[in-house]
Amino acid sequence: ILRTANGGTTWKKQASRTRSGLLGVSCADGSRAWAVGQNGTIVRTTDGGRTWRAQRSGVRANLNAVAFAGRLRGWVAGDRGTILRTTDGGRTWRRQKSGVSSAIESVACVDGKHAVAVAEDGRLLRTRDAGRSWTVAKPTRRALRAVTMRGGAGVSCGDAGAIVRLSSRGRSWDVRSSGSVRPLRDVVLTRDGGWAVG
Repeated sequence: ILRTANGGTTWKKQASRTRSGLLGVSCADGSRAWAVGQNGTIVRTTDGGRTWRAQRSGVRANLNAVAFAGRLRGWVAGDRGTILRTTDGGRTWRRQKSGVSSAIESVACVDGKHAVAVAEDGRLLRTRDAGRSWTVAKPTRRALRAVTMRGGAGVSCGDAGAIVRLSSRGRSWDVRSSGSVRPLRDVVLTRDGGWAVG
């Protein structure tokens, strides 16, 4: 794990205390962060990364992404349709029924009740009831690799230049042209723009 405290000018290595590869990270503030990875690994820091401690996920699937809406409520997404949710900062994680069996590659929170996730088979999942139920749509046959939300709007990207624009907290979507056929691996939105990379 690497951390910067000066906007990326310098980076310092931190001990994760796990041998599993880490695949995703999310922070609530400058002190609290979670990282997830292979074999159901979840680690958490509450002191800016000086110490990382393992949390029990209850699963063995690779965990690909994590997203938090504040300090307590968050989701983890992983292989074999895995979705986990916590309401206590990760002290306990509960598995939720995603309705898919494919790898879920990315998850993004709108708030503590609304979240969106995307899967390698082109499926888009959303919840509006804190994950008690997930609605599944399939806007594309291309693998979707990342999703980001800003307010009620968002973007997902994936293989062969796939771009899916989201609105109404993920309830509505439309496929857009990226102008590229290269795989896109991640996307971020700002107030007036954004970037997709691959």
